[in-house]
Amino acid sequence: MKFVSSSGIIRLTNRGVKKTVKSVHSYFTEYNALNKLKDLKGVINLLDTNKDKGVLYLEYHNLDLHSYIITNNKIVGIKKPKEKYINETVNIFKNMLPTLDECHKRDIIHGDIKPENILLDTNNYPIFIDFGQATDLSTFNNFYRYMGTEGYAPPELEKGILGYFTDVYSLGITLYISLLGKKPHILNDGSIEFDFIENENVLPYQITNMIYDMTDPKYENRPSIEMLDYYL
Repeated sequence: MKFVSSSGIIRLTNRGVKKTVKSVHSYFTEYNALNKLKDLKGVINLLDTNKDKGVLYLEYHNLDLHSYIITNNKIVGIKKPKEKYINETVNIFKNMLPTLDECHKRDIIHGDIKPENILLDTNNYPIFIDFGQATDLSTFNNFYRYMGTEGYAPPELEKGILGYFTDVYSLGITLYISLLGKKPHILNDGSIEFDFIENENVLPYQITNMIYDMTDPKYENRPSIEMLDYYL
């Protein structure tokens, strides 16, 4: 089994997931972040490494949030009520919050949150992966480099501005896509054009309000990870 991620080539081996990282910078960024987040529930477990070859051996899980969204949206309305899917998805999101909050307390910004970078274990507990674009704010030297994925990256990154609010925006887009099964339209000013109308009867208003606030184009207006608990 082999596939390409945003930061390396992945193979499934008997030692776990073997990830050969494409660049020295990405390798050490991910290696250092995973070591700093070692033993944190909800972050992928680093099993072993080969620094000479730029290889990371990671814990294996066979489902990611992207696949979960696609699979469930094929059966919602047929085998599963929309309300049940929304409740399950919001519960997955709730379980992301303490992990991401602790990452931030340890000065780590993930920098590339999206459904493909969130695995789900057998109990649908979310696990963050792919820290190749992470930033450690305790050693950050204000040297700008590209972060994020188009459609998930907040507008301020184009100006080299980043912070914990970077992850909040990307997580908001991820939640929108997870709930609605489609991406929102991003306007020229960086704001988001949402389409909640067809789901307004099953989508709690506090969730839609939360997504609006998380994806505010003005980063200083976004709630912190801790504040998101007040919406739920």
